Amino acid sequence: FRAALSLHYQHDPLVLYVDGKRSGSVVGGRLGAHLSGAYGITDWLEVGLQFPLVLFQTGQDLSVHGLQPVTNAVSLGTSWLSVRGAPIQQSRGSVFDFALGLGLGIPLGTSETLTSNKGISLAPSVSIGRTFSRDEGDGPSEFLRVGASVHYQWRPRQPLTPTATAF
Repeated sequence: FRAALSLHYQHDPLVLYVDGKRSGSVVGGRLGAHLSGAYGITDWLEVGLQFPLVLFQTGQDLSVHGLQPVTNAVSLGTSWLSVRGAPIQQSRGSVFDFALGLGLGIPLGTSETLTSNKGISLAPSVSIGRTFSRDEGDGPSEFLRVGASVHYQWRPRQPLTPTATAF
């Protein structure tokens, strides 16, 4: 079992450009938190949850472009339910570790705070890694971990205005 709380700040995460020129920040600054947890059902299968929260955000008035100002309110974002399986593991005699994952984004946020996707999102992932050991006289000792992960997130397009779409 693991649980975590992380804080982060984003500067200009959503900026409006019109005809190639910057018109302003739809969201200029955002302070957020992620509450997450995971549980290992077996030694190779894990399920997890993640709840993103917007604690504070600012934005410019871009109503001249048909955009409503972003609401500054504590808001829950698109939350994630995930499953991750690691069927190939060094601890089981394999040369490397290999895992597959899939996240399901559930749109729980609001459009006023720009914290929700307009439908279900999917996030598949693939990870591979290897731990290298060396003999320190009293048995092998782990000294280096090398790994790589590839993640992709699919989410529905969201119109900001009749002529502008956010991805």
